[in-house]
Amino acid sequence: MKEIITVPIQLESYDAIFNEIDCRPLNIRTVNENIDALLKEALFNRDLKQIPELNLHIFLPHSIKDCAKENLSVEGIQNYYQSFSNYENQIRRLSILRLIYYVLTALIFFIVNYYLQIY
Repeated sequence: MKEIITVPIQLESYDAIFNEIDCRPLNIRTVNENIDALLKEALFNRDLKQIPELNLHIFLPHSIKDCAKENLSVEGIQNYYQSFSNYENQIRRLSILRLIYYVLTALIFFIVNYYLQIY
């Protein structure tokens, strides 16, 4: 069974979730450092044998509550962390390819050195 982690966030506006200088649409903005730290702290002390489901409860004043903006904000947070996940996977693949390249290069040098010593 998947663990569900609920993180309550109280804000004054939807823009407070994201970086102040990022003016892109809500669903592709970078996350505010404070929100990022809060989410990482919520995940840090957990046993992460499987990826938990993260529920964000965004509390805003009723005068500015907007379901469409809230959905875009949640999508933006998911996109932000998904891009990091994709980047980490790409780095991991490149590291494995480099390791294979170095091992094969070392093996070729070892074989060439061995044959040069024999002949």
